[in-house]
Amino acid sequence: MPDWKLLVRQQMGETSLAPAQMEEIVSELASHFEEVFDEARARGASEMEAFNHALSEVSNWQEFAQQINRAKQEEEIMNDRTKRFWLPGFISAASASVFLMILAKVSYEPRVILWRSSLMIMVYPIWLVGQPLFGALGAFFSRRAGGTRWARVLAGLFPSLLLAAGMLVVILIQALTPGKFDLGSMDWVMLARSIFAGVVVPSVGLLLGALPFLREAKIQHLAGN
Repeated sequence: MPDWKLLVRQQMGETSLAPAQMEEIVSELASHFEEVFDEARARGASEMEAFNHALSEVSNWQEFAQQINRAKQEEEIMNDRTKRFWLPGFISAASASVFLMILAKVSYEPRVILWRSSLMIMVYPIWLVGQPLFGALGAFFSRRAGGTRWARVLAGLFPSLLLAAGMLVVILIQALTPGKFDLGSMDWVMLARSIFAGVVVPSVGLLLGALPFLREAKIQHLAGN
């Protein structure tokens, strides 16, 4: 039985992969080649024929190693982006949404919150007060995951970005709908006010909360202490 791990390491040559990643890939490929080898032997192939059949799975080892290297780098980038932006952003947005739902629940008007409703007039100032906390949450978790300054800013502003994207989608759908462009009971002035009240003003609060976490964490050297 060939030593598939040794063979794969020799064929892969030098790569920029971390040792742990390289070992994982070697193990996976060795298991695959061993399965192909065993299947070929079970069909009556000689050991040499089964060996050659297994190796024929890869025609160019150098190109194959480069493809694996690129795939792993892209995977790392996606994982880092998720940890440093998407996850902190969703934490911030989810916290803001839950807070708004709680405010609506404890109010005396259990109905949909609209910008012109009396409920919004009562809830809106309280909701604004909570925005710095939600911005701080996004920026904090982003910095904790090693996010850049811009990643922290965007993670903190994620609730407003999400709402702005939703408004944009609605406007685009209305604009692309055949016939007259209609925003229902909302005119352009009301739309502008909604964007200002729902996106611009909360963004200021979110950014204020994110500001303390935009500075790089100080590294304290305790040598000699």
